[in-house]
Amino acid sequence: ACGKNVDPKNLNEANAYPRFINVECSLPGHNYKDDIFNYILDSSLCFKVLRRWTVIDWCNGYYDSLTMQQKFATWEHLQIIKVANKNPPKIQEDCDTIIRCLNDNNCFSTRIKITHSAGDDCTPDDLIAVEWIRVVHKYFL
Repeated sequence: ACGKNVDPKNLNEANAYPRFINVECSLPGHNYKDDIFNYILDSSLCFKVLRRWTVIDWCNGYYDSLTMQQKFATWEHLQIIKVANKNPPKIQEDCDTIIRCLNDNNCFSTRIKITHSAGDDCTPDDLIAVEWIRVVHKYFL
């Protein structure tokens, strides 16, 4: 539903993990951290992921005399993943036309209760806004 699984192993190769070329004299390792931003208003996005990759070369180390620690060469990259949903929300029940004939003088005291629910691949149910259109026809004979 709406691309919720953006783990690198589920992405195509070009967008998945870092690729290393010519690693004869290095020992690269990688890690990532995701910051996920849900339900971006005024956009067609379900969510956006800011994936911060860190790559380290375990063979390219040096001693930092200021911190008195062994350090290794590292690189960082920000990958932006935008997940959109092209499927519109769906009304869950049938939408039958409701006709109510008011043949007496108590037309203002008659109430009709209409309920429907909608679902969406991307938007949680509590964030779906439902809008009603009321059409009233008055016929006088």
